Amino acid sequence: MDVRQLLWGASPWWILVCLLAGLLYAGLLYSKKQSLWGPATNWSLFAIRFLLASLLCLLLLEPYLRQLTRHIEAPSWVIAIDNSLSVAEGGTTPPEQLRQTLARLQQQLGPKGRVEFRTLNGPLEVADSLRFGAQATDLSSLLTGIRSDYENRNLAGVVLLTDGIYNQGMSPAYVPYPFPVHTLGLGDTLPKTDVNLKNLYYNKVAYQGNQFRIRAEITQNGYAGQAVTLNVRLGGKVLQQKQLRFPNGASLLEEEVVLNADEAGLQHYIFEVSGAPNEYTLSNNRRHAYVEIIEGREKILIAAASPHPDITALRRAIEKNQNYQTFVYIPGLSPYQEEEYDLVILHGLPGRNLPRLEEILNKTRARWYMVSSQTDLRQLNLQQDLVQINSQQQEFDEVFPLLNGTFTLFTYAEENRRAIGSYSPVQVPFGRLQVASWGQVLLQQRVGRIETDKPLLVVGVQEEKKIAVMLGEGLWQWRLQEYAATEDFKAFDELVQKTVQLLASRDDRRRFRVYPLEEEVLDTEGVVFETEVYNTLYERIWGQGVNLVITDEGGKQYRYSYQNSRNNPRYAVRNLPQGVYQFRATTELEGETLSSSGRFSVQNLQLESLELTANHNLLRGLSEKTGGRYYHYQQEDQLLQDLGQLEARNIITADEAYESALSLEWLLALLLLLVSVEWFVRKYNGGY
Repeated sequence: MDVRQLLWGASPWWILVCLLAGLLYAGLLYSKKQSLWGPATNWSLFAIRFLLASLLCLLLLEPYLRQLTRHIEAPSWVIAIDNSLSVAEGGTTPPEQLRQTLARLQQQLGPKGRVEFRTLNGPLEVADSLRFGAQATDLSSLLTGIRSDYENRNLAGVVLLTDGIYNQGMSPAYVPYPFPVHTLGLGDTLPKTDVNLKNLYYNKVAYQGNQFRIRAEITQNGYAGQAVTLNVRLGGKVLQQKQLRFPNGASLLEEEVVLNADEAGLQHYIFEVSGAPNEYTLSNNRRHAYVEIIEGREKILIAAASPHPDITALRRAIEKNQNYQTFVYIPGLSPYQEEEYDLVILHGLPGRNLPRLEEILNKTRARWYMVSSQTDLRQLNLQQDLVQINSQQQEFDEVFPLLNGTFTLFTYAEENRRAIGSYSPVQVPFGRLQVASWGQVLLQQRVGRIETDKPLLVVGVQEEKKIAVMLGEGLWQWRLQEYAATEDFKAFDELVQKTVQLLASRDDRRRFRVYPLEEEVLDTEGVVFETEVYNTLYERIWGQGVNLVITDEGGKQYRYSYQNSRNNPRYAVRNLPQGVYQFRATTELEGETLSSSGRFSVQNLQLESLELTANHNLLRGLSEKTGGRYYHYQQEDQLLQDLGQLEARNIITADEAYESALSLEWLLALLLLLVSVEWFVRKYNGGY
């Protein structure tokens, strides 16, 4: 229903003035006796001119229209169904019966308003298409999505069919909902007689030739004092077989397995528990562990002429990354070890005479100079050309660190930037500093409250040469200060680790690279491959056809082809079963066949098999909190009867809109018509 009202931008009394002005203007023009046309024509022209002049004057009062549109919204009902595997495996209500329940609910609520089905995967068109295959249950997201979609709408209520088991997101009982939630509890609230291999705890990285541990957590109900067998397999081969017995009175058993890291690469270990008779389900008796066996860690040498607390701070930050192994060389305290080092950190060097320093520099392609009071600045300028320090005297200033926002060689977490700005000052050599064009300033100097563009930490990468120069001494205080403030070392450790990673990493100069964005993906997500192709000048190019072959652990191959385009250099592969996969991608470039290969794993978290005991207490609390009611699945008829008695009213809303009279096309057409008619009549009768 639409209601229109004409309003004025000035006092309505001005309407009389406009009419009088139109009358006066028309009277002055047509009051004299005309010889060209008769009295009837004269009165007609008088009326036209009066109407035209009056309308034009009225438009000067800025009239506008207020339009009120009323909408009647019928009530809506949402039937939300938990279509996870735990509902199907609960066994109390067959899927076909649940589809019939949805149809009965729709039949009952249909005459009351609009009915929509929702599942954990999204909207459901018809009840017959319902399938119970969701790998995880997030009831809070299901209800929050309904709340968001029906905000400011006439939602009469939600009917939620679930067993109350959630394994993702937060408890729905802790989230406020502005609509009543009527719950129908599915599943069995009695614990099942079952053995459950609940979790595996392990490090995802191990080093070839070492041993590593995996701890299995096994729970039971109804098997106290009974024996089970734990099998550990790798590629179809049984590595270990252990006989375990559940203690009397204990529902949890933990067993640690020690394995050898023999073969490099991503390894897929299968843990399985067997031997328990008459289990409710066997789907939760198997778990998978994926361990990356690395051939060797990158070696970092920290060399100094004498001990310094900076060395300890650096070493602890670096060794938090298991891919790095640090060695310390201080003559008289820790001897030099012959290794192929990926990076050498020189603290206070060059300075005092350090044996084998020249040999170390010749063997290592990446260096990180840490300037201190013991550094010979003249020798430092000769050994590297990244930063030149012109200092006449061995004098030092105290400066604070300032993170440079234009640094592009790596990204730094936004939440850690503030911590760096609050670090204590360090000692830097006083003098003129000159940074090479191929260097980038990571940290700048702040003197008191004055921010300068002088460098504090400079990093440079030029072809095969990688150098960093830290001009300050005393950064060990940064680590302690951060821990005192936050009980963590995140900002300091990230700064050190990313600098080391940039310097120690080996450049990949392949012209064709295909790699998964995530090497560990869930079977519900799929794996996404990034494709990079470069010309002989190492400029990125596009437009090549790529053939991708993925091979599973059993030798089965999956073949794909796609085009590497500028707008979409990524390719997604979905619906791969759980396991470890090898891939090989090939392309033709300038008459040459290039290839790229790697590995990734697809994992199934089996969240739905971890817990099969229904949680109806959660549903009772949710319904009570939102003003709904809880029903057991055997009370389905009572639910339908109560829903039939509920009254849901229409909601009337109104939209108010304002429109200027000048925007009315018919009014402009009327003015044009009046002018045209008057002009035509006057011309037809010989007037002007």
